[in-house]
Amino acid sequence: MFLVALFQLLPQHSSASVDHFEQYMPTKCEACRMFARELESNARRLSSKMPRDEAEAWLVDELEQLCPRMLDYRLHKDRQGLARFAKERTGTANAIKRLKERGVQVKLDVDDALLDRPSVESAKLKEHCEWMVEEFEQDIDRWFINLRHRKTLEEFLCSGRLADEFDETCAESDRREELK
Repeated sequence: MFLVALFQLLPQHSSASVDHFEQYMPTKCEACRMFARELESNARRLSSKMPRDEAEAWLVDELEQLCPRMLDYRLHKDRQGLARFAKERTGTANAIKRLKERGVQVKLDVDDALLDRPSVESAKLKEHCEWMVEEFEQDIDRWFINLRHRKTLEEFLCSGRLADEFDETCAESDRREELK
C-alpha cells in the first residue's frame, strides 16, 4: 500500500513528453546524410592527382575525426528536418551571449557552460556516425576509391545501403531534406 502511494507521488512522464523528446532525436538516416555531406565536402578538397595510398590514408584519418565533429552540431528546435542541426549557436544561446556582452545580468538555472556543451541530440548524431563507420566501412572505402566522382555518398550509402538493410524510409526521403 505504501509503495502504491509512493509511486503515485513520483513524477509521471507522459507519452506526450516522450514524443516531444523523440521528435528532435536524429534518425540513422538523418545522421547518414549529415555524415555523407561532411565527408563529401572534405573529400572535394583533395587533389584528383593524389596517389591512391595517400588518398586511402586521408580517408582513414578523416573517418577517425569525422564522428567527433558531429558534436559541433547544435539542435535548433525552431527548424525542421536536417536543418534543425546546424553548427552555429542556437538563437537562445546567442541572445543570452549578446545580453551579457551589453552588461545585462542574466540569471540562469543552469551553468553558462552548459549552453556550449553538446546536446543529447548531438551525442546521438555521433553515436549513429560511429555505428555507420563500423557497419559500412568497406562500402565507404569502395565509394571513396571507385565511385566518388560518379555518385554522391548520400545516394550510395544513405539511399542505397542503409535504406536496403536498415531504414527503408531513407530511400524515400532521398533529397527532400536539405541542410540550410
